[in-house]
Formats: sequence, C-alpha cells, structure tokens
Amino acid sequence: MKPSALFGAGWEGDSVEVVWQDAGRAFCRLGRDGPAGARHAFIPVLSGTEHPTLESINRLIHEYELKDDLAADWALRPVELSRERGRTMLVVEYVGGQPLDRLVGEPMEVGRFLPLAVALSTALRQLHGCGLIHKDINPANVIVDSVTEH
Repeated sequence: MKPSALFGAGWEGDSVEVVWQDAGRAFCRLGRDGPAGARHAFIPVLSGTEHPTLESINRLIHEYELKDDLAADWALRPVELSRERGRTMLVVEYVGGQPLDRLVGEPMEVGRFLPLAVALSTALRQLHGCGLIHKDINPANVIVDSVTEH
C-alpha cells in the first residue's frame, strides 16, 4: 500500500517503505540520504476521519516515555518522538527482524523454538525487572531477528 493512502497527503515521492502494519499503526523504513541513513518508525495510520485516532498517538507518546527503561538488546528502543509531514511518529532503534506472527503458522522445530522461547522469557524478565508490564504480549508484538534468532 502506498504511504499516502495510510498517512494522507504529503507522503508522495518520499522514500517510505511499510515493513508491516497492524490496526492502528504502521512500522516503516524512512529512507534518508546522507550519513544517518534510513530510520525506522511507527506511524499511526489514518482512521476513517482522515486523522489517526487519539489512542494511537497516545500509545506512541507512552512508548516514547519508556525509552530510558528499555534496552536495545531486548526491546525496540524509542530514540525520538517527532512530527513530520503533519504526522506524529515514534523512531526506534531497529536492526532487523519481523513480527513472530509471520513465523508461526506451521509447527516450529524444537531447535528453533527453544532459543526463541528463552529470548522472549529473558526479555519479559528484563521488562518486569524495570517495573513495567506490557499488557499485550502476542506474536504480532514480538520482533524476531531470523538471522541471529534473537
């Protein structure tokens, strides 16, 4: 889907790749020239009223406020909450991977399942150790780097 269809006018001609999306937001690669290279961000998608829902924007704000409690080795760590082209976006540290729900569908080999289960358990331990509760752990919210199995 074209970014302008998800986010409204002003996104035509920009290097924006939608990596995946859920009901309220899209995870995008924002192409940039220069030394900084590409950035990755969550951007609320338009609701039927030509604006993202207040709930989806508040979710990004809340996630940004947690940036000092999260570590990049077990979470997509927020690095910037910005507003570009009339849209609020949450820029995160991202080295690769995809949602777990894209990998489950067929039975997973034990040799692959166990390292992922241990990594997820470790991430949840870290999260709870910070005094945080996710409240929405599901395969769509778990990012798996298939190269490192992390």
